Amino acid sequence: MLLIIEALAVILLIGLQVRAFLGARAQIGRLEKLFPGPGALFLTKVSDPATQREVDTVASTAPSPEFAEVLANTNVYLLKNKGTADFNILQDLTERRVGALDGEIQSTTSLPLYIGLMGTFGGAILGLVSLLLGDGKFDDAAIGGFLRGITVAMVGSLCGLGLTLWGNALYREARRQAERLRNDYYSFLQVELLPILHSDMAGSLSTLKTVLDSFNVKFVNDIQSIGPAFEQLRPLIDQIISSTEVQRRFLERLQGIGFTEMANASVAVFDRMDRSAGLFENFLVYQEKLNATLAAGATWYARSRAC
Repeated sequence: MLLIIEALAVILLIGLQVRAFLGARAQIGRLEKLFPGPGALFLTKVSDPATQREVDTVASTAPSPEFAEVLANTNVYLLKNKGTADFNILQDLTERRVGALDGEIQSTTSLPLYIGLMGTFGGAILGLVSLLLGDGKFDDAAIGGFLRGITVAMVGSLCGLGLTLWGNALYREARRQAERLRNDYYSFLQVELLPILHSDMAGSLSTLKTVLDSFNVKFVNDIQSIGPAFEQLRPLIDQIISSTEVQRRFLERLQGIGFTEMANASVAVFDRMDRSAGLFENFLVYQEKLNATLAAGATWYARSRAC
């Protein structure tokens, strides 16, 4: 019965190690095929939905899922920046995706070794159990059971070590190829994409300069073609200039006085007016009485003359 348990333990241990190795190998294959091969990269123009402007973007024939994500982020960056690009940002968009995949591989490549170590302790425990089941007698059967447990431990450790070494060798080769293809991708960006973007920017600035020069020439010609009509507008223009000059002097004087002093003076004036409000009300009452007295006097005078 114990022999069957030990055999099942060895099979289970090796199965777990093989499964972990196959998972790491699949991820290593993703790293190896992350970047496209030579000649697979090309530039394509995409219309910006906001400005309807044609922007150069990067495309690839049959890209891997990881590289398709890199291209999507890169092209979104190019569209949002209206065709301008910083190589450091493009490099960072790529390095983050490569770093994430590389971290996943490093965390799974050594799993067979750890499983083998677990099997080592498990085998040693099985050997001790076999000794205990033998009533503490170190006879041939007990020693044979202990040796079988140690064999399970050694087989698990040996298999885990072998699969880990194999996985590391595959990882080094895949990383070497990924480094080479990644450098080719960066070279493509620096040689093919960035010069076009810079030339597009220079062309846009040159076009803007040409448009401004044309506008200046046309504006001067139109002004000169007005002739006498422009002379009729000169008094109005002089008045505008004079008004602007008055405003400028007022602002300079105001700035010389100081906004704080002017605000304090305004507060003092309003305070004085507030305190004088009662005197103004008394004056209005007195004025109304005076008007009534004058009206009564005028009436009496008119009656006296009539008599």
